[in-house]
Amino acid sequence: MVTTLLDHDAKLRKDLQAFNSKVGEIVAKKTEEFEDLTNPELKELCSEKGLALGGGKDERIARLVEQFAEAGGEIDAAVASLICENRKQDLLKMDKPNLLSLCAATGADPCVKRVMIERILSYEDEVGPVDEPAAKRARKAK
Repeated sequence: MVTTLLDHDAKLRKDLQAFNSKVGEIVAKKTEEFEDLTNPELKELCSEKGLALGGGKDERIARLVEQFAEAGGEIDAAVASLICENRKQDLLKMDKPNLLSLCAATGADPCVKRVMIERILSYEDEVGPVDEPAAKRARKAK
């Protein structure tokens, strides 16, 4: 029971670390978006968000990025979307027998591969991830 608890804790730490790295990616993308804007456009964005207008371009970008990071809802939604898209790509790369076994585990109807994937994602969103079956080993030539 203790090892199960420790394994679960380790998995949660790994998931949190992956989430935090995705947050870093999202913040970096947002910073790049702000760097593409002109100084007057940044000043206008700062005034819309109620931030201080003074300072140079770098200071305005820093204020906007900080405000974006504090508004956790936007970052959480962007990270969730990114994680969902990555999972979707992983499921699209899987072969049919493995997808069929996931469908059986989740109760999804295996009509079309994309439909199976959407239903698996929906199930995982509600219940949590399902363990994927082990990949088959290639036969060895004698």
